[in-house]
Amino acid sequence: MHNNQFHSLNVIHECPVCKRKRFSADIKVIKEDPEAHLLHVRCKHCSGSLLVQVSFGEFGAHVLGILTDLNSQEASRFVEKGALTADEMIEIHSLINSNNFINKIMDPQHEQKKL
Repeated sequence: MHNNQFHSLNVIHECPVCKRKRFSADIKVIKEDPEAHLLHVRCKHCSGSLLVQVSFGEFGAHVLGILTDLNSQEASRFVEKGALTADEMIEIHSLINSNNFINKIMDPQHEQKKL
């Protein structure tokens, strides 16, 4: 399915950000595969963005959307990187559970300043 074919689906009736009914949107296909399509939808009125997964099954289309601050190029880069590895998940878990989690997020140079 191409970008213009998703405009006719009309599965999102209201912009979740500005609440405009039947809003005009820029729709970019981020990923296509036989089971589902991932779309980046940006409201032309307020520039609010959604990532929307559309899958087609025996009972019709299934749509799942989430608000995002990513533009379509950023969303594409995340999809290209693929899933996190087990090591990356362990590293994230360790960081979140560390005593200096907030300091590390707010000031990446925090550890260097202590030395």
